Amino acid sequence: MNASTELPTQAQPPDSAAAPKKTDQEPPTAAELKASVKQKLRGSILRRLAGARHLGKNPHYLVYCIYSWAHESLLLVGTLGLSHPVVSLVAGTEKTPAGQNAWQAVTAYPTPLLITVGAFLGTWFLIRVWVSVQKLVERGPLMAACKRELGTIEADLESALAETDPMPPLLKVMEQAKEVVDRYFKSGVWPWPIGPIGDDVDSEVSRHAEELCARHEGAWKVAQ
Repeated sequence: MNASTELPTQAQPPDSAAAPKKTDQEPPTAAELKASVKQKLRGSILRRLAGARHLGKNPHYLVYCIYSWAHESLLLVGTLGLSHPVVSLVAGTEKTPAGQNAWQAVTAYPTPLLITVGAFLGTWFLIRVWVSVQKLVERGPLMAACKRELGTIEADLESALAETDPMPPLLKVMEQAKEVVDRYFKSGVWPWPIGPIGDDVDSEVSRHAEELCARHEGAWKVAQ
């Protein structure tokens, strides 16, 4: 008998019984996502934002702010015609009374007033010299613009962390901050390659990262 013997084949389960395939990545746990966000925050962006605050305390920036305020005030006073006659006499724009020279006319005013005006003019002269030597007329507006741009990025950071999936917008904001800092670093305005360093800065950055995570982690989508 030449009949061939066939081995029994194992029955295949229907398609509906097959194990389901994962098509979407499982969301991270709350601890994993918080650790990743904190690492990104502490790594660069918060150090750059801390640099913007430290830049506002830079002596050059403070001198520029004082110079700008005083310059605008003097222009306003001159525009309104409120300049004191002493200043006009010193500048030679006001005629002295008959029979008096400029020095006699100036010294006729009360001594406290003369001391105040002299101190103001002396301080103004020193500030003008400092501004000229350090080229703050050109650099000062760039410092102010840098602080303003990083302030906008700090607001964008809050919006990014408020998303249910904060990592994609966080990476975008980090790239924006890097672009701003690199640009002003090349122009000589930003004094650090990334941001200020030191134990006090490290503590400030870590504390800020903790505060941001505590404020926004309730909105993050995480594995249950």
